[in-house]
Amino acid sequence: MARSNYIICCCVTVTVLYVTSEVLASESIDYFEPKPLSIVNAMQKILRKFYYHTATTLFIKMGYDVAVDAVVSELVDQLVQTESGKLLLTFVIENCTTASYQNHRRSYNLFVVDNYDGFRRIYDQLSPEIFDYSGYYTIVLVESNIESSYETINRILGNCWALYITNVHILASTVRESEELYLYTYYPYTVEHCEIVKPVVQDIFVNGNFIHNASMFPLKLGNFYECPVTVATYSFWPFMILTEFDNGSHHMDGLDGKTVRVIADHLNFTPIVKLSLKNVIKEIRNEVSSENQSTLKPSLHMLSDNTANMTIGGLVASPQRLQLYDMCAPYHHGSLQFAVPPGKKFSSLEKIFFPFRYKIWFCLSVLFAFVISAIVFMKSITRTRRAFIIGNRNDAPLLNTVNICFGGSLTRIPKRNFARTLLIIWIVFAMVVRNAYQGTLFGFLRGDQRNRPFSQMDEIFESNVKVYAIRSFFQELYDAVPAIRDR
Repeated sequence: MARSNYIICCCVTVTVLYVTSEVLASESIDYFEPKPLSIVNAMQKILRKFYYHTATTLFIKMGYDVAVDAVVSELVDQLVQTESGKLLLTFVIENCTTASYQNHRRSYNLFVVDNYDGFRRIYDQLSPEIFDYSGYYTIVLVESNIESSYETINRILGNCWALYITNVHILASTVRESEELYLYTYYPYTVEHCEIVKPVVQDIFVNGNFIHNASMFPLKLGNFYECPVTVATYSFWPFMILTEFDNGSHHMDGLDGKTVRVIADHLNFTPIVKLSLKNVIKEIRNEVSSENQSTLKPSLHMLSDNTANMTIGGLVASPQRLQLYDMCAPYHHGSLQFAVPPGKKFSSLEKIFFPFRYKIWFCLSVLFAFVISAIVFMKSITRTRRAFIIGNRNDAPLLNTVNICFGGSLTRIPKRNFARTLLIIWIVFAMVVRNAYQGTLFGFLRGDQRNRPFSQMDEIFESNVKVYAIRSFFQELYDAVPAIRDR
């Protein structure tokens, strides 16, 4: 009986395994998984051709389903094991649910995904505070759906263009049971279209090499082919001077206006002026993080809404704006000056101590303390020694010392040479200090000297005083000095 039960169980097990294999075989008809070795070889070529020469740290982020967890992990492990230690390139590996934040934004990234949903998990975590959108991105599709692979690549590249990520390419296989791997990218501006994402085969990896040997990240924004580029701006003299024509178009002049015209001529695009809110005073707050808020201009807010491609108009490159936008190199530097009201007048006691700094008063106090201590000490020595130092019959040495400081005379001159030498030194010292004090005090009393309320910029920022500025500049002032924003 036990033997028959054992035979039945074996038959059932074999049947279950057969059915499972058939089901998996039927489900795998729509999917083709490129050989891991060919993908690793292609990724190695990309690393050695570009990242090894430009990057020091490569951030590898994985987005996949549980079903292909082992495949993705095997690829990444094999890549890291074969490339680690060869050159000075550090690998930071994360999955789509974890992230380690650094003090600098990530410019070199490698995303390993299995489909569009896997990429979307990573895409939802992209933020300008962590990722540099002007950096370089390599996306590897480990498993491609043959029927919708082109659509998946198109959607991924479309999401990248939504964030203005242009330095991106996708390594994928879109031909069933093929050893070839295709490197896709897109060109937003061409002779045929403007701001349209169409996947383009950049290179083909076959037999261990890229056959075209094309540049990994070609320049895509060097020529706009006369495509229109929306410029969000406003009238801000003398930087941006706008002249409106009858047809509704605008002519840009001023420092920034001429800059836009030169850039448009160099990059071959047609600038289309789009006015932001005329009242620049209006504040649009955009939450940067849970603890920090940045005040944005309407023109900058139009970039966030994707209603403009660029903005210009006397913008200050503040730290808050740099967290959200990529700005060009500064082309104008200006100083920030504050006009403060005169302080209150000095009191009589302050006028007495004004000519000398506190350090000088401290040194004079130490000197007088030493002289007084020496005079007190001489009372305990013999009369002969005291007469040798301060002179004979000098009954009030302390009073004579103060008298000389104020320009008084002595009724009895010491007869010994040592005492006379000390007297001459003290007279010369007192004369120099007294004349310096009187000259400085005379010049001070002639003018209307007052207390300065602030001597440094930090004192203004830390105080509670109100700050006034012209309307066209107060926004830049608030961005440059966030501490005075709520006053």
